[in-house]
Amino acid sequence: MTAVRSSEPEMRGQPVLEELARAKVNLTLRVLGRRADGYHALDSIVAFADVGDLVRLLPGAPTQVRVTGPFATEIVGENLATRALRLLSEAEPLLVLGEIVIEKRLPVAAGLGGGSADAAAVLRLVRRHNAELAAGIDWDGIALALGLDVPVCLTSRSCRMEGRGEMLTALPYEIQVPAVVVNAREPVP
Repeated sequence: MTAVRSSEPEMRGQPVLEELARAKVNLTLRVLGRRADGYHALDSIVAFADVGDLVRLLPGAPTQVRVTGPFATEIVGENLATRALRLLSEAEPLLVLGEIVIEKRLPVAAGLGGGSADAAAVLRLVRRHNAELAAGIDWDGIALALGLDVPVCLTSRSCRMEGRGEMLTALPYEIQVPAVVVNAREPVP
């Protein structure tokens, strides 16, 4: 599997599935101290914006990740979407994968969970396309193996995150707050 950064139009004639990888916004974040495993214990209320990266799956096309859009060139290192495809192929070799095209609309390293949301969107797309195999796959385990923000991004709904971020409680309502988020194009570590 390869990751390709490109501005080429997507392949024509392929069935395409789409998911919006919505920006994650921590509305509250309490760091409760360091755990015995070295991670910090967190308590956070998370909501998702109505904007994000657009992630497409072209089922059956050569398995790769292609990134387009205004922030495509800012991705450094291995893309989490590429790792997601690799973990999925290891979990179930019969899955129909394909080409992932990410239209990168969210700034990179902006604290919005963009890479995690992209990886979670890949999981949702592959699960939707392979419904007959979905029950036998530990989607939450794969999400957690990709990163601590990926499980909440897999739900893509308002939640309370606890533990390292892996303990999720869905809120009984979606949080809707009108907001403007400004990014100075400085990485947020």
